[in-house]
Amino acid sequence: MDSRFTEAEGVFRQEVRDFVTEALRADIHDQVPGHQRLNKDDYVRWQRLLHACCSATATTTLGQYTAAVVRRSS
Repeated sequence: MDSRFTEAEGVFRQEVRDFVTEALRADIHDQVPGHQRLNKDDYVRWQRLLHACCSATATTTLGQYTAAVVRRSS
Protein backbone atom coordinates (compact mmCIF):
# COMPACT_ATOMS: atom_id res chain seq x y z
CA MET A 1 0.00 0.00 0.00
CA ASP A 2 1.41 3.37 -1.04
CA SER A 3 0.45 6.02 1.52
CA ARG A 4 2.23 8.91 -0.19
CA PHE A 5 0.11 11.76 -1.46
CA THR A 6 -0.39 12.08 -5.20
CA GLU A 7 0.46 15.37 -6.89
CA ALA A 8 -3.26 16.24 -7.11
CA GLU A 9 -3.70 15.52 -3.41
CA GLY A 10 -0.71 17.71 -2.59
CA VAL A 11 -2.20 20.55 -4.63
CA PHE A 12 -5.54 20.14 -2.86
CA ARG A 13 -3.86 20.14 0.57
CA GLN A 14 -2.11 23.40 -0.28
CA GLU A 15 -5.39 24.93 -1.49
CA VAL A 16 -7.02 24.01 1.82
CA ARG A 17 -4.10 25.46 3.79
CA ASP A 18 -4.26 28.67 1.77
CA PHE A 19 -8.01 28.95 2.31
CA VAL A 20 -7.73 28.41 6.07
CA THR A 21 -4.88 30.92 6.31
CA GLU A 22 -6.95 33.51 4.48
CA ALA A 23 -10.43 32.81 5.88
CA LEU A 24 -9.89 31.84 9.52
CA ARG A 25 -10.50 34.90 11.66
CA ALA A 26 -7.67 35.92 13.99
CA ASP A 27 -9.81 35.77 17.13
CA ILE A 28 -10.63 32.10 16.47
CA HIS A 29 -7.13 31.27 15.24
CA ASP A 30 -5.51 32.70 18.36
CA GLN A 31 -7.65 30.60 20.70
CA VAL A 32 -6.63 27.21 19.27
CA PRO A 33 -2.87 27.09 20.09
CA GLY A 34 -3.60 28.23 23.65
CA HIS A 35 -6.13 25.40 24.07
CA GLN A 36 -8.83 27.92 24.81
CA ARG A 37 -12.38 26.73 24.46
CA LEU A 38 -14.24 27.82 21.34
CA ASN A 39 -17.85 28.76 21.92
CA LYS A 40 -20.89 28.12 19.77
CA ASP A 41 -20.61 31.49 18.01
CA ASP A 42 -17.04 30.66 16.95
CA TYR A 43 -18.16 27.36 15.43
CA VAL A 44 -21.16 28.96 13.72
CA ARG A 45 -19.00 31.71 12.16
CA TRP A 46 -16.49 29.15 10.88
CA GLN A 47 -19.22 26.92 9.45
CA ARG A 48 -20.77 29.91 7.68
CA LEU A 49 -17.40 30.74 6.11
CA LEU A 50 -16.99 27.14 4.95
CA HIS A 51 -20.52 27.06 3.56
CA ALA A 52 -20.00 30.34 1.70
CA CYS A 53 -16.74 29.06 0.24
CA CYS A 54 -18.14 25.71 -0.84
CA SER A 55 -21.28 27.25 -2.28
CA ALA A 56 -19.33 29.86 -4.20
CA THR A 57 -16.65 27.49 -5.51
CA ALA A 58 -18.81 24.48 -6.31
CA THR A 59 -19.02 25.60 -9.91
CA THR A 60 -15.36 26.62 -10.22
CA THR A 61 -12.17 24.59 -10.14
CA LEU A 62 -10.66 24.44 -6.67
CA GLY A 63 -9.12 21.04 -7.25
CA GLN A 64 -10.73 17.80 -8.36
CA TYR A 65 -11.35 16.71 -4.76
CA THR A 66 -13.40 19.76 -3.80
CA ALA A 67 -16.01 18.95 -6.41
CA ALA A 68 -16.24 15.38 -5.11
CA VAL A 69 -16.67 16.58 -1.51
CA VAL A 70 -19.39 19.05 -2.50
CA ARG A 71 -21.24 16.34 -4.42
CA ARG A 72 -21.02 13.86 -1.51
CA SER A 73 -22.28 16.39 1.04
CA SER A 74 -25.33 17.36 -1.02
